[in-house]
Amino acid sequence: MNPAVFLKANPRLNLALVFAAMAAIFIGSSLPGAKIPPSVSAFSQLLHALEYAVLAFLILPYATRWRRPIAYAVLIAAAYGVSDELHQLFVPGRFCDIVDVGFDCLGSMIGAFVSRRLVGPGEPVSRL
Repeated sequence: MNPAVFLKANPRLNLALVFAAMAAIFIGSSLPGAKIPPSVSAFSQLLHALEYAVLAFLILPYATRWRRPIAYAVLIAAAYGVSDELHQLFVPGRFCDIVDVGFDCLGSMIGAFVSRRLVGPGEPVSRL
């Protein structure tokens, strides 16, 4: 079964997964810099793009009820990326990096477009 279509048909589950993804990103960003292995740091930008691609992928099926779902999905995921980087200012050994924000935005765009391709155009799902 197509996961994006399944999520579109189950908006409450979809919304729960969006919040679960946001919580996972927040928890990962709360780790002090000393606890992050060097192997993870080497792939930091790839991980940023991947986690925000997943977030936008999850947001888009829910956002199909709005006029510009791709724009909303990318905007929400990218805004969460900015807030995540600002959150890291308060975590020991972590810092805010504009390059990471760029990869968050890139991943958000990729995830939203992949999700839109899978969901396809159509009528928005019913409201919660």
